[in-house]
Amino acid sequence: MAGFVCVDSLFPKTYNKRMKKLISKTSKSVDPRKKLSPEVRVALDVYSKETDKKIKILTLDFQRYTGALSEDFQGKVSAVSEQFSGLNEKIDTINKTLDMHTEMIGALAEDVSILKEDVAVLKEDVSEIKEELKNKGDKSEIVRLDRRIAVLEHST
Repeated sequence: MAGFVCVDSLFPKTYNKRMKKLISKTSKSVDPRKKLSPEVRVALDVYSKETDKKIKILTLDFQRYTGALSEDFQGKVSAVSEQFSGLNEKIDTINKTLDMHTEMIGALAEDVSILKEDVAVLKEDVSEIKEELKNKGDKSEIVRLDRRIAVLEHST
């Protein structure tokens, strides 16, 4: 990128000195309301042509500079746009995964409630079995009673 040029450096020093001399000569001898002298007109024409050239150069430099800034800005905006697009895709993926997990958690919650009911039924069954076993008696006691019966049967 081209940098900006100071206006004072655009014109040679000798030219500036010449212009000051001409202006000082004409300002002393000519009333400002009257026509300008041919020397001043020529100097002003040269000065205005030089100024126009320098303005064109500065304008082109400024246009190049703003064009470069615009390109840079557009590049950064497109980079941000691409990143935003990528983030949207990631968010969509995360939302789909979240929906799947929500469905899975719902199914698991149903399964857990069914399992709780089954465990409650099993607990009841186990407690009934325990109660029946207590009522039936001890196995060693049954063996002892069988022996007594066998002894009684032999003795009669």
